[in-house]
Amino acid sequence: MLHTCTRLSETVDERWKNTLAVDFLYSPFNPSQLNLTKDIQLSLPHTHEYISSITIHQHHHRNPISIPSLHIQGTLNDLLSLEGRLFREAYLDDPILTLRNVEHLVEKDIDNWVSSVENVDKACVQLDTLIAQYMSSVYELSDYKDRPKYWSTLTLTAAELWVAIDKLVTSEISILTDYSPQISSTFLSQVLLPDPMSIYHIRRLCQYLSDRHHGAYQGWSVLSSGFTDNSFPVWYFNGSANLQHLKDRIGKHLLPSEPRDAKAVIFELQPPISFQIWQSITYLLAGSSSELQHITRAIHNVVPELQPYCIRYPRSNIHLDFSSPEDRVGLQYYNTVGLDSDNWELHKLFTSGGKTYQLPAGPYRYSGLQKYLDVTGHTPNQVLSAQGQCHPDLPLHEFITFAHLWSGGVLQWINILRELRSRSLNFRRYENFLLLAQASGQVGFLSDRGDLLWHQDLQDPSFCYVLLDGLENLFIDLSAGLCDGPGMAIISWLAHSVATNMSKDIVEWATQLLRNICQRPLIGCKVSSMTWSNHQMKKATSF
Repeated sequence: MLHTCTRLSETVDERWKNTLAVDFLYSPFNPSQLNLTKDIQLSLPHTHEYISSITIHQHHHRNPISIPSLHIQGTLNDLLSLEGRLFREAYLDDPILTLRNVEHLVEKDIDNWVSSVENVDKACVQLDTLIAQYMSSVYELSDYKDRPKYWSTLTLTAAELWVAIDKLVTSEISILTDYSPQISSTFLSQVLLPDPMSIYHIRRLCQYLSDRHHGAYQGWSVLSSGFTDNSFPVWYFNGSANLQHLKDRIGKHLLPSEPRDAKAVIFELQPPISFQIWQSITYLLAGSSSELQHITRAIHNVVPELQPYCIRYPRSNIHLDFSSPEDRVGLQYYNTVGLDSDNWELHKLFTSGGKTYQLPAGPYRYSGLQKYLDVTGHTPNQVLSAQGQCHPDLPLHEFITFAHLWSGGVLQWINILRELRSRSLNFRRYENFLLLAQASGQVGFLSDRGDLLWHQDLQDPSFCYVLLDGLENLFIDLSAGLCDGPGMAIISWLAHSVATNMSKDIVEWATQLLRNICQRPLIGCKVSSMTWSNHQMKKATSF
């Protein structure tokens, strides 16, 4: 065995030296040049009888294969209608698969489910139950929430569920549309597209947020630091017979003398369940610490005698504190309103910024280049002045190209196209796949109407034709060599991104390129990229 392993090591080393001696990016792979007879050496010449016996009787001892379910059994309606039981059972069996399937069901079916809702309060409670289970489960799995792709999918799913709640609540409380939705479209700017086709998902969410912001009055916010005649609690009180009746029951002696403050206090005692859920989820996703402090100072004159009148949703993240303060000035009893401590870490998860792909750690040729994946603010002059940081094993021209590619978010597609022609990057390196996936996958800046400014080049058919031509040429060149897994993954990712263009010719060309990748012989590390590109091709053709 030692002799065989030694011969194997010597053969591989010799072949690798021969590969390095030529430009393997352009030199065709010719199997006929291999001396297969020299490479073959029988190491177990006396095992024929044993192997034959095993293969002949193998079928008698084969154990049945148990294939787990790939999806939660049931629809989104089933998932929401069983008080969280279906989620709990599936999560205990396979946590990661359960989260992924929840995300899939939400993306695919949430709009149809919302359109079929008859009881808004019940529907909001169901959505809140799912959000609570999903969010808390994600936070428990550090490997899930710390991965850029999964974090982005988490953010998209949370945004989708918030949009569903917002649609339901505004359908019942129409005056809420006059107020800011609190969640800015920039909430999604740090998201990395889980796959290129997610760009449609992003556009739809951004368009909804943009429409909500445009429909709101300037400066009207539910997160106001004080109450005015235009505050939401005041407006809602004016149109609510139930709250007006509650005011008569309480009496004036327990309420502030200022009418609008009295209305606000009564509203906070018994706000609509659907609004409480909307408010809690909104704070969880978008409320900053300063905004929560403003709310703490805003609602005053809540005296302990009002506690019997308080009816609030039990799982609300917002709570009232009826304990008497040490300093009493008339009826000025201050309460605290904010996120419960159990949800504070989840709040920080969404408001601490996005995540980027991470280069492999360790001192090697791509060390020190992570900062060029993290941000786009570096300038060409800064890159040139940092040439001294280039690792000795990394060619200087590749260092400059790597750092330049994402110098300015709106330029990355032009830079990608240029690089497909110049070939300064080594497309066989996994690190360069991460760079291109980051540059082409981050949502980036959004217009006032929700358009993705960083990806507008993909809406230009002329640009897409040139890009596809560059990808096809790269495919031909890489096909002639070995170990092209990262390169084929790059082509698959970018071709699938181009397929988001609505031109039929472009989609057909990109699909054919993906099909060509799938039909190539599987050699070595090509297997994973072939499987991945086959999945991408199916999604592109089914869209």
